[in-house]
Amino acid sequence: MTNTISFPTEQLLSLWSDYGNSKIGSTELIKSIKKIRRLREVSIDINYRCNFSCSYCSYGFKELHKKELTIKEWQRVINECINQGARLFALAGKEPLIDSRFREILLYLRNIKDSKNLEFISGLITNGWFLKEKADELVDTGLNYLDVSIDGHKDIHDANRLPGSFDRAIAGLLIAQEKGIADKLFISSVLHAKNYRDLPSFIVDLYHKGVRHFSISLLYATPSVPKDLLFTKEAIEIFLNDLLPTGLSTLSDASNLEIVIDIFTSSLPYLREMVTDGTININEIYMDDIGSLFNYQTLPNGCIIHKRFSLDHLVY
Repeated sequence: MTNTISFPTEQLLSLWSDYGNSKIGSTELIKSIKKIRRLREVSIDINYRCNFSCSYCSYGFKELHKKELTIKEWQRVINECINQGARLFALAGKEPLIDSRFREILLYLRNIKDSKNLEFISGLITNGWFLKEKADELVDTGLNYLDVSIDGHKDIHDANRLPGSFDRAIAGLLIAQEKGIADKLFISSVLHAKNYRDLPSFIVDLYHKGVRHFSISLLYATPSVPKDLLFTKEAIEIFLNDLLPTGLSTLSDASNLEIVIDIFTSSLPYLREMVTDGTININEIYMDDIGSLFNYQTLPNGCIIHKRFSLDHLVY
């Protein structure tokens, strides 16, 4: 299972720079990425079931298949992905904690890491509804990170998720934190028109509860997304440049606070605009071990804000 595939970092950075500076078009960019990109991240959807029906869910609600893979089949898939160079595995869906199969997959990943002396990241993404009840099953599974989806304070979160889901997610979160279920515990939020003004104070409140890692994803505008959740590029800039830094400034020392903002969209012209207006600074880009591109800034109180944009998203 030894991976000997090197990641084409310089080539990808060069392509991104050429695209941002309008030296190449979107068609050439996508063709070039397809030629050199490598499998680095794997989302493991062990089921297509969820107790929520969030209007902005990127999965959608149409049943795509009737048969779920068995644990043995997933093991073969994982082995092949590792052979292809994958270094991050995330149990993402549709809601992994809705049954107990997640534990077998996580233990398999942990055993591979231990027996083969491989380094890769394993994570689990959950809406938090079942987290309190399933917490003990996650102990000792080798999770590098646990990602709990909460979109803001109770009134905002429950309005777009499920009544009572905020309280259940917070209760599960605190238990997961107490039990040390993962190396890192993330709160993951979808940024939309009704929560972007609330999120900074929400982050501060959760910080005081001991949460140090936050992930924010820009709303992916599928046809089912309600119009009142859509927001403008100007609103994004207000959030990034004003609301978030100002809200976090209430923390005198936030040197252990880390926020990752996923900036990806199906609109390539929009990405180019973000380069030209400086939202994405192509002169200050670095790449992590799984091939994601970042800009980052450090606020005066020490908080680090990463702006993450993966070139792979442009391919899809």
